[in-house]
Amino acid sequence: MSRNNIKFATILFVSLVYAINANNLKSKDGFFEDTYIVKALLAKEHRDLKTSSQIFTYLYDKTGKYEYLIQALADAGDSGKISDELLNRAEHFIIEKHTKKQKEFIATFLAKIYALRGDVKKSDEIIKKYLSNTNNKEILKALYKIYMQQKRYEDAYKILKKRYSSPPTEYEIMDEAEFLYDTLGKKSEAKKLLETYINMHEDKDTDPNIYLKLIDFYIQDKDINNILRVYEKLYNRYPKKFILKKIIKLYLYKKDINGLISFLKKHEKGNEELLYMIYREKRDIKNALKIADKLYKSTKKPKWLAEKAMLMYEEAKKNQKITPQFLKKFSEYFDKAIKEGADDSIYLNYYGYTLIEHNLDIKRGIKLVKKALKQKPNSYYYLDSLAWGLYKEGKCNEAKRIMEKVTKLGGLKESEIKEHKIKIDECANKKDK
Repeated sequence: MSRNNIKFATILFVSLVYAINANNLKSKDGFFEDTYIVKALLAKEHRDLKTSSQIFTYLYDKTGKYEYLIQALADAGDSGKISDELLNRAEHFIIEKHTKKQKEFIATFLAKIYALRGDVKKSDEIIKKYLSNTNNKEILKALYKIYMQQKRYEDAYKILKKRYSSPPTEYEIMDEAEFLYDTLGKKSEAKKLLETYINMHEDKDTDPNIYLKLIDFYIQDKDINNILRVYEKLYNRYPKKFILKKIIKLYLYKKDINGLISFLKKHEKGNEELLYMIYREKRDIKNALKIADKLYKSTKKPKWLAEKAMLMYEEAKKNQKITPQFLKKFSEYFDKAIKEGADDSIYLNYYGYTLIEHNLDIKRGIKLVKKALKQKPNSYYYLDSLAWGLYKEGKCNEAKRIMEKVTKLGGLKESEIKEHKIKIDECANKKDK
């Protein structure tokens, strides 16, 4: 039995201070109360709880002070050696005229002691007679432990609810839900309790741990749809990156890209780049272009001009509309982007290759590709672009040497690169003859 369950240390301290500082500590028969207090404290200091209990019992007998009986019971309980004489004193105490609070504390000790002895009937009798109407949270905590030790979970649940504030706090709601789910196995009730609380407090700053507790229940049930639903609710209240990552992973796990797009459209602010990447992956050029345009206007970052130019090219290529007029507009976008500082290797290579492929400006194209290669010298895509530019200039042997490196890097898995190699090899072979 642990004394931590009921906060008697403070009571004892106050009583001892009072006892030691009182003027009439010595009784007519030569009894020095403070001397025995010190002896009891020294015994407690040395963890001789049997002795300290005996001294506190003696002090109680001599003074009739309730605090000494409490300490005698606490130390006896902790030592595991409780005499019948001490129990009799405690039982007489709760029968006699004392305050309700004092009787409840002593009755709590008795209930715990009898429960530990296996006398459940006697323990229940004391609880029913003296503690059934108590609202003292420390006593309720002790009763809860008694029932939990006896595996009387329904009774423990009733005590748990009685301990709660009115209305219950968020932490108490979580405790109750956890008890229902884990201890009583009432999983539906536990989830309903949290769902109801969340729904009733959607307009308030509900503790995110309530959402996470509900999510944990659904995780244990392997209920992906409800895990995702609650994460979305949580994100509505707390738009944090770690929550967004969870949501994205769940949509990808479900292979529901349309669902993810729908979610991100509702929360587009701050997630535009992510939505843009998804549209690009889906080859939804129309919507990707809208976002690229929006991002350029809002951020003035030149990368979005470059992205827009690449999207326009892909759309035109798909629809076989790469005309001189289109290439002029495409070049204007890219020239502006590069002028404004878009110097990522992806953009440099993309524009450079396009200039080479369409014979717009092969020398400039090669120059841009070389700048890209300074950033990523082992990119077989960039090396292929350079080789293709050299081929276009008639430098077939030089182009062939570069394509050999492309081959070693595994670039021939790409059909377009493979075609380039065939043409470059043919050209180099002719020049060798």
